[in-house]
Amino acid sequence: IICLSLSLLMGCSQNESPEKKPAQSEEKKEPAALKKMLSSMDAVNEELDKKIKMEQEAQEKEQEASSQAAEQGDAGKKTEENSSDKMPDLKKEETHIKDIHAAWNTLEPEVIKAGLSTADSVAFETALDALTMYVSDKKMDEARLSAAAIYKPYAELSRVFSGPVPADYYLVKYEVMTTAIMAEQEEWDKARERLPLLEEDWKRLKTEANEVDQKLITQTDYAVTDMKNEIENEQTESAMIKSEIVMKHLKNIEGKLRSKV
Repeated sequence: IICLSLSLLMGCSQNESPEKKPAQSEEKKEPAALKKMLSSMDAVNEELDKKIKMEQEAQEKEQEASSQAAEQGDAGKKTEENSSDKMPDLKKEETHIKDIHAAWNTLEPEVIKAGLSTADSVAFETALDALTMYVSDKKMDEARLSAAAIYKPYAELSRVFSGPVPADYYLVKYEVMTTAIMAEQEEWDKARERLPLLEEDWKRLKTEANEVDQKLITQTDYAVTDMKNEIENEQTESAMIKSEIVMKHLKNIEGKLRSKV
């Protein structure tokens, strides 16, 4: 009886396996909407970075104008009056955010079916809502942090599919961007708190991306260490330069991973 029962169980499991594998393989294939969403997320970050740089340049010009106005007395008031604080034009960012919402609407049933947890689904929606709100309200600092933060729940979306880029790549990207923003704002304690997370995520990604050119991996490794050192030493300008180098290397790593597909 025992032998017969075991035979039946083995027979059932052998019969069930071929039916489950194809369905699972189809569910795990990376959908086009996931990449479209990522493209829109990247675009939001690029546009916000441009606006921040423009804003910083405008502030520098205003400071120069204020110095000249102080020297010129009443004659310099016109310059000061003309340098009004204009609200940033974030129409491009808003368009890209609408694209993210549309892609998420297409993608959500697929990721849930593929195994994304309810908690991870809610986390992505919460991050997207925060980004939408801050861009709509034109709160630049909060918008930048939210634009970086959305990569964290996106990593969990990508994890349920068999895409060319490991989920840990997006976690590294999130940590680099967030830490750099905090360093730029000279919130050193918050920036330092993130460094162990960055190191941990990068250590995993190095292993997962072992097929990528090892020279590039080594360069990125040194750049991450340099960024970490500049933050620990509270060197704002150097930390920003090092973070830009890390981001450039990460972009190259992503390109090489995708080119292998």
